[in-house]
Amino acid sequence: MFALCRDLRIRMWSIKRQDCLLSQSLLQQTHTTQKLYSNMNVRRPVILKKWISRDNSTLYLAAFIAGGEQRQFTLFQPILESNHYSLRPLAVVNAPEADLIDFCIANDQI
Repeated sequence: MFALCRDLRIRMWSIKRQDCLLSQSLLQQTHTTQKLYSNMNVRRPVILKKWISRDNSTLYLAAFIAGGEQRQFTLFQPILESNHYSLRPLAVVNAPEADLIDFCIANDQI
């Protein structure tokens, strides 16, 4: 199970073991992301969505964060290397100026 928390960390939990397997800060990402998140008002909504590739082989995550007047989606791929989970950043996409209530993810569009 994945969660995007108000402290701007994505956490991955094992339901079976009831243990946190991953806790990664979004502040560790690209310069654009760091600038946006440093001005983040944590009372604004943060949204995390997941989707699976067309061939059902790869899981992806999309985080939506609104900070000040900026809004953006950050796309990740969870990976397991040497028994250690991490999030590989794939892209940062600026979001429209309108207020966002919810969004859907597909392989070729947000």
